[in-house]
Amino acid sequence: MKNLLLILTIFLPTICIHSQPGASIKPEIILERELPDSIRYGTVDSLNQTVVPFIYEHLTVFNERFYAARKGQKWGLIDRRTAQESTPFIYDIFEVMPLKNRFSDNITQYGHHGILPDRYRIARKDGLQILIDSDGREVFGGRYEMPGAINDSVIIVRIDGKCGLISTEEKIVLPAVYDTICMIRGNRFAEVYKDAKKSYYDPEHNEFLSTLFYDIKANITRPQDYNFSNHIEDEIIEDKEGKKIGLDGFDYFIYSDEHNLFIGNKGFKSCLISRDKKMLTPMYDKIYFIEGYPIMIGEDNKFALANERGELVTPFFDNISNESDGIFVGRKGRVKSVFDKNGKEISPETYYEKTGLPIETDSDDKLSYFTDLSGKRLSPLYQQINRHNRNHYSMSAKRNDSFGLVTLQGKEIIPFDYVHISGFIGNVAWATAKGSDKKALMDYTGKILTPFIYEFDGNNPFMVADNIIPYCREGKYGFMSTSDGKEITPPEYDFISLYGLDFIRVTKGNKPGLLNRSLQVVVPPVYGYIFERYGDYFVVGDITRDLNIRMGVYHDGRLMMPEMYKTITVLGSNEFVVTKCINDSRKTR
Repeated sequence: MKNLLLILTIFLPTICIHSQPGASIKPEIILERELPDSIRYGTVDSLNQTVVPFIYEHLTVFNERFYAARKGQKWGLIDRRTAQESTPFIYDIFEVMPLKNRFSDNITQYGHHGILPDRYRIARKDGLQILIDSDGREVFGGRYEMPGAINDSVIIVRIDGKCGLISTEEKIVLPAVYDTICMIRGNRFAEVYKDAKKSYYDPEHNEFLSTLFYDIKANITRPQDYNFSNHIEDEIIEDKEGKKIGLDGFDYFIYSDEHNLFIGNKGFKSCLISRDKKMLTPMYDKIYFIEGYPIMIGEDNKFALANERGELVTPFFDNISNESDGIFVGRKGRVKSVFDKNGKEISPETYYEKTGLPIETDSDDKLSYFTDLSGKRLSPLYQQINRHNRNHYSMSAKRNDSFGLVTLQGKEIIPFDYVHISGFIGNVAWATAKGSDKKALMDYTGKILTPFIYEFDGNNPFMVADNIIPYCREGKYGFMSTSDGKEITPPEYDFISLYGLDFIRVTKGNKPGLLNRSLQVVVPPVYGYIFERYGDYFVVGDITRDLNIRMGVYHDGRLMMPEMYKTITVLGSNEFVVTKCINDSRKTR
């Protein structure tokens, strides 16, 4: 069966190697927590049969082909397919993939050397650092002060206190004459520093993006925070008058694949640049790419929209907001204008129908009210209008210390006779009538769907699935339909909450269980803990009074692995890294 490798890799945004002669460099190796001498690592299959014997003090993933394991004080590699040791155990340390405990955090982070591609790992032998390739072979090492892998073709090294780049064949790419080399934008570019100046180097094309080094300025945002691109292949850009400008006239560039444009940035000013390297706009205070929409231009704290030719399609406003469905609202003082992404005006009636009336809040007494686009008040004053917790038709509001419902167009549709109405969960909300602390379910028209017998007030509501929400009655939780307010399950759980995006966590008798969004039992509430989730495998078990941990694996409606291990990491459907106590507490050498 094909192994499902669930260990993922996250790339850190920047790798910097600094030239600091005499500095003591110690790689930060991320490993599992230390276990007692009586604990050993091994692996088992889906039938709980031992595959890798329990003789290792540590075992983790090296890559898709090997485990890295430690016996005594030395590390070596084990073939994941044959469970045989593939290298001698001669390495002092490996920078390897840690077996993280949370499924959502199964990531690989490396230490001081930064990001390594899948092709390489760093090891240390006899005090020297070495690169190990994906086949477990030593590539090179031991001749440089500090190797740091960048990508599949070049390596950052430090020689005699200076940084340079060499290829994996040990050919010089950049001589070791630079103060610092940092990798940015997913290891695509090198940010090269020399004598308090910097430039950018493209290892793939073996060329500097700018042949000049320019001053480092404190007010320049670092390029790795943006989508730095090598689409500008030479140093020449034409301004609107046809004047040639070198890349050194800009501090950094932002490229948008969607808009097929660059933003060139210099100090606190920006301009649009086409793919054929022509300036489309003068320098503005701010330019933003808006996903799925046009470009936002900012100047003197005013804002306008521009098209992809750099032409302004709206006047400048105090601010512009993207309301919904491509509707933009520009505001000057209290007056609002509505237009689409091309700057075409949208009628007030269309805007009111799609998004509702604007809502303003008085700055003095904090009362809210509905207005038209000119800012004219059209409604009574409300203590509260729950605009952010609405449905497509109505929302709750508070007036004279009582709650009711109003439409998005400001029409009151039920009397304000309720102590409280929660925000909407889909098309329903929890309402509390005067003279009672019990709740009932109310739909978006104000119709009461249930008796006033519930305690759950919807402060943290969530929709389990279409037309299903949790409820609380007499201190116990269950599930009900929002269509008619009928209970789907009896109130049997102590608590209900979300578990990730796909599951609902329930507790019964202080024991957790999991349901899917269809309310089918995934893990019954009979175990003391659900320790981890790996896809549809769940590590369950208990912790005894003497802190003795026992873990097993629950999958496909059954306990497929008994509760007998100290730790469990699921790597695939037939591959489990586990630890357990062994009778002989002596270390295996």
